[in-house]
Amino acid sequence: MCGINIIIDKRAAINADAIQAMNSATFYRGPDYSDFRSFQFKQQQIFIGINQLKIIDIDNAANQPFFSPDKRYFVLFNGTIYNYKELAAKLSPKYTFNTHSDTEILLY
Repeated sequence: MCGINIIIDKRAAINADAIQAMNSATFYRGPDYSDFRSFQFKQQQIFIGINQLKIIDIDNAANQPFFSPDKRYFVLFNGTIYNYKELAAKLSPKYTFNTHSDTEILLY
């Protein structure tokens, strides 16, 4: 089971140390990959962290979070989509997939 950490700071007063501490505290939840990102949304600073336990696609290209091609959307996901291959096949005429991860299809 992955560890997902999120901080939404309305005052933009928190630095990256807080999300790094959260990721460190939940590292045991997903020892295969750990990272965090930070970005601005409106007047808020948002930090997202992941400790990923890789089951389906263990390649580095499958590291989360996944971002849409225009970088407008992102997804962090802990779970399994059992029919992801069928869904990807239905979506592939319109979208290009860069991994074999079940999570990537959630963007589309």
